Amino acid sequence: MAASVSWETIAAVAGTVSALAGPPLAVIVSHVRAIREDQRTTHGDLRQRIEQLDGDVRRLERSVEEVQRAYTTKDEWLRETMLARQQLERLSEVLARLQADMENIRGLVNHFGRATNAIVELADRVAGRG
Repeated sequence: MAASVSWETIAAVAGTVSALAGPPLAVIVSHVRAIREDQRTTHGDLRQRIEQLDGDVRRLERSVEEVQRAYTTKDEWLRETMLARQQLERLSEVLARLQADMENIRGLVNHFGRATNAIVELADRVAGRG
């Protein structure tokens, strides 16, 4: 029996099997193609989203750097202002000391002037007596 199978029988069986297997295989191939296209679309969308997120991250980094620069500038300004204030306070203290010293010198000059006047007066008296 195995030898009596002819090519016509094999062709008929293959035709029947292909008629039975063809539509499901066509559906499977169509479904696989749809999945592949969906994956390509999803991959493209994800790539766009990643590029958009990358751009957003770069803009955020630039914004953070600008804020840091602005903060650093304000921080340095505050530091310099406090240093200037301390120097002004020191200068005020020096001026107060100088003013006090000038008043002391005026007092000494007045004393020195009175002492000089007293010496001159004494010299005049001694000269007038002698």
